[in-house]
Order: sequence, then C-alpha cells, then structure tokens
Amino acid sequence: MIRGEDPPALMGVGVVFATCESVFQTVMTLGSSRSEWDFCYAKGRVIEHIDGHSDIVHKQFHTHWLPWRMKPRDLVVHRYWRREDDGSYVILYKSVKHEKCRPRRKFVRAWLKSGGYVISPLPPQGGFQHRCAVKHILTVDWKHFKTPWSSSKDRVITLKVLERVAALREFYKVKPADYMPTSISPDLRRLDVAGCKPPLLQKENIPEVHLCGAEVARSPEDNIAGQSMFRQLAEEEFFDVPEDSAWDTELEPDLDGRRESTDPDETSDEDQHWARVGYWVALKYGLLCLFLIILSNYMIFTITSQNGGVHKLSAAATIVKRFQGMAAQKRTHQDDDEDGIELLAREGTLPKSSGCCTTSCYESAEASIFLIRGKHYLQDRKKVVAKDPVMQFVAADWLKSNKREDHLASRPSNPVQQFLANQRKIEGRVQDPFFFIINIQVPGSTTYSLALYYMITQPLSDFLILENFVRGDDRHRNASFKLIPHIAKGPWIVKQSVGKTACLIGEALEITYHTDKNYIELDVDIGSSSVAKGVVNLVLGYLSNLVIELAFLIQANTEEELPEYLLGTCRLVNLDIAKAIPARPE
Repeated sequence: MIRGEDPPALMGVGVVFATCESVFQTVMTLGSSRSEWDFCYAKGRVIEHIDGHSDIVHKQFHTHWLPWRMKPRDLVVHRYWRREDDGSYVILYKSVKHEKCRPRRKFVRAWLKSGGYVISPLPPQGGFQHRCAVKHILTVDWKHFKTPWSSSKDRVITLKVLERVAALREFYKVKPADYMPTSISPDLRRLDVAGCKPPLLQKENIPEVHLCGAEVARSPEDNIAGQSMFRQLAEEEFFDVPEDSAWDTELEPDLDGRRESTDPDETSDEDQHWARVGYWVALKYGLLCLFLIILSNYMIFTITSQNGGVHKLSAAATIVKRFQGMAAQKRTHQDDDEDGIELLAREGTLPKSSGCCTTSCYESAEASIFLIRGKHYLQDRKKVVAKDPVMQFVAADWLKSNKREDHLASRPSNPVQQFLANQRKIEGRVQDPFFFIINIQVPGSTTYSLALYYMITQPLSDFLILENFVRGDDRHRNASFKLIPHIAKGPWIVKQSVGKTACLIGEALEITYHTDKNYIELDVDIGSSSVAKGVVNLVLGYLSNLVIELAFLIQANTEEELPEYLLGTCRLVNLDIAKAIPARPE
C-alpha cells in the first residue's frame, strides 16, 4: 500500500522477458487472446474512439476470482496511452459514466479512481536480450456492502487483480519476446510505434468526449475552459516511489518490521524526547565552549600584560580576526552586487528559494537530470547528460490578470527594464547583457503568467544556435525551441500525464516573439492547444504539491550546431496560485 485510505492505492511490479512494444500491445488488446493471461477478464469492447491516444472502454470480469457470493463486476474507463523517447509506454485509466453503456442488472459497476501501466525497457541480462519492467497501479472502489472492514476487502480484491503482472510474466515464458496479439484495435494497428508522440506534441484540436453523471460530467463550456477529465486523478495524492534527490527522504522500516510514518509533521513521543535531549546536550556543550574561549583569552591577556604589556595575539585570536575580515569582505561584495544582478531577483514577484523561503519559490534545476543531443547524435542517435546552462537564471514573475499579458519586458516596471536603467547609472558593471524571457500564459477566468528571465553577458556570436534563433524568423524559431519537463515530486498521475519527453513548443502551441536590442521574449499561449491546456490545468490545480523542473534549449539539427546545450533550467517549488501577484497595467 503506497498511499491512500479508502480505496487503497496499490502497485505491483514485475520483470517480463519481452519487448516493450509486445507487452504494450498485449495489455491493450480486448480480444479473446487477453483471456490467455488475464484471469479476471471475461470480455470487453471499445465504446468510443476519441483520438489516436485515447478511447472509452467497457470491461466485464469473471466471478471465480472474487469472494464468495459477490456479484460480477464491470468497468467503463477512459483509457489514454503514449510512448516516451526512451521506449517506455504509459497507459492510464479513469472511470467515467457514458450514455452508451449504462449499468446492467447482472453486474455491479466498480469505480476505478486511477490506475494504469508503465512499461519500461531494461538492459539485456542472463542471456535474455529483451526485458522490460511492468508497473501496474490501481485504486479501485469495488462497490460492495460497506462495513468496518471495507478498506481491507478492497485491498484483498485489488491485490488479486495486481497478480495479473505475474500472469503476464508466465504468459511470455511460452510466447516469443516479440509476440503480437491477433485482436488489436484499429487505432493500435495504425499507431506508428517509432513516431508515437506524447499529447503535448499534438497541435490539432481533439474532439471532446460527452460524458454523463455527476462525478465526471463535463459540458462543452467546461471543456472550452480547459478542464481536464484526468484532473480528478490527482486528488487521491498517490505518489510514486521517491527519487534520490536533495529534497526527498526515504524512510527505512524499523528493525521490528514496523513501517515508519511518511508524514513529516508526525513525530513519535520517543522522537520528541530524543530531540529535547539532543537540544540540551548541544546547548550545554555550546556554553562550555564559550566559557573556555573567554577563559583562554583572559589568561592570554593576563600573561602578556605581566610580560611588559606587549599584547601578542594568539593563534586562535588570529584565526578569529581573519574570519571577521572575510565576513566583512563578503558583506561588502554582497552590497556591491545588490545594485546589479540582485536587483533582478528583488524586482521579480516570485521569490528565490532560500533558507527562509522554501515554498512558492524558484531556483535553478540541476542540469544533469536532463538528456540532450550529443556531438555524434546524427550518427548514433544517443543523448548525453546535459552540462550547466549557458544563461543565468536571474528572476521570475508569477502574475495573474483578467486578460493575456503580452510583451512584459517592454514595461517600465519589468525587472529587465529596471536592471537596464540601473546599469546606465553604473558603467562597466555588466557588459552588453542579453535577456531570454519565457512568458508561459495559462488562460481561463483568471489568466496566470509565469515569466522566467535568463541573462547572458557573453556576445551572442559565441553561441551559433542561440544567435540564429534570435536573428531568425518565426518559422525557424517554432521549429527549434524545445522544452524538457520533469515532475520531480508530486502525484503519480501528474508525473505520467506530463512525462519527461522533450517537445518543440512552437509546433504544438502558438508563440508570439518580441525582440529588442537587449532581449527576446517568447509569449507561449497554452490555450492554443486543447490537449496541452488540459494537462497544464491538471498541473495547475495541484501546484502546491508539485516540484516542477524545466529545461529550455534550441534544437540542433546539423553537425555544425551539435552538440546541444541548455539555455537555462528552472525548478518551481510548491507554487501557490493564491500568491500570484496582479499584473501591473502596461
């Protein structure tokens, strides 16, 4: 049980000796071949095709695996799938109510709150060339008679369903690693596996699904407003396995097998007791050290006074004096910088992460978590770990308004204009700064704008790709500006909806470019794509629970432009919609 109360959220993991494409097709099929490994499955059908990446499916289950006297169950789910750049497949499920498939008398309609599969490739091992890891996640309310043991009963039934991962593994012991089922839906037959792209790359407007029912009803007006039908999936706060990072801490079980609490606010009485003991011990040692320092200085002063009054500094006093000098130099250096680059951070409406500010703030993300095209990408198609970005992340704005806020950099109150005005007064501080500004606009009844400011002091001619982007036309810019997203911390369903695939934003969304001698601003309209708007609205509703990392770069397509390099990175920590600042009028 990863996280959740009622119904529980459970996950099963297994290694299958087959290709990811084969397992994906096997899991997606609804024909008779599915019964060869899915012991729960009786029959199923596709009710409605939405687009090349989603449909509405009805599944009926057998009763022999259910508890005694329990009626058979069925499900109507919205199924969504995509392929990642690394060859992984993601399949997501969410229960819906559909007018073409109403509940039937002999079946009880279960409710799948969230779930799906993640099929990831593994390197060859032990003579097996094709291996993949299959994660199966489910949060299901089986709609049985409610008792004090309902949660336990839901858990037992869901665990039975998760045993399909083991059944799938056994199934491929008698099938070839590249086995393809015969009963594949037409959409999957047309699916170009090599070119299957995540939804953010789809620019066309996808027809909406008209569903009925109070729990997931969506009117056309709601769809126009950008409401995602997967938004409710994140409400159950199902978090993926923690990643090794500076802000995630994994809790190990106690020696007696008890599981520690995952809530950082919950501490046991024993922990509080030892915390108090540690505090008093540290305080006593600190006072003792202070007393010894004062005593030693007094003795040195007394001895030197008796030796003719020549006050020779001890080694300890010399070290203390050096530290004081270093601290004074640091304060002076900081004071000098405040009228320069630090002015940008102060003028931005979004605070920078610091010891006193750990939520609703920003900082630069580690470049090593992103993969970009290497020097020989055109020959080997391999990506390499990114190095530090060439631009400095200097400020961020988190704004709200009743309309789109375009060309922020031209306003006198903007951090860029404030910085340039300050530089005119102080000559020689930063030579020829150039700013790269990304203004992400999320439309709705209230329009939110996230503006990220990056600065470079070297000449643009030192960076061929960047110079061609700034001097080029909009068509070239749209075909080369690339974003790599990453949800470092947050609900599992949000991580899978966003993904980690790099995408050319200009081919999926409308971007308005504003250029000047000292800057270029990109106004990215999320509302220009219904799919992107749905994903962003899912993320926007749970910003306070997310740590979002972004990387921006210009795609390299020729030998002269390779290798790629990052323009800038960004880590947004637990953004709060309520803390967005009203935009100043133009």
